[in-house]
Amino acid sequence: MVACRAHNPKVGGSSPPPATNMNELEHIAVFEFIFYSLLLYCLVIVKIILLKQLTYSVENGSMLNLICI
Repeated sequence: MVACRAHNPKVGGSSPPPATNMNELEHIAVFEFIFYSLLLYCLVIVKIILLKQLTYSVENGSMLNLICI
């Protein structure tokens, strides 16, 4: 009787190890990168909105609706 061989003998067992092994610090770094990227994106959007309001207020001669922080 001839023993059957797996299709890919390099893979160990039915649940192979993950392709990437990230430690806890790498997970934190990825999370921080995504978090601060989204924060920066939101700040840019807010700045664009405020600049549009300022431009609109200056063009109409009305500075009453402008909120200065």
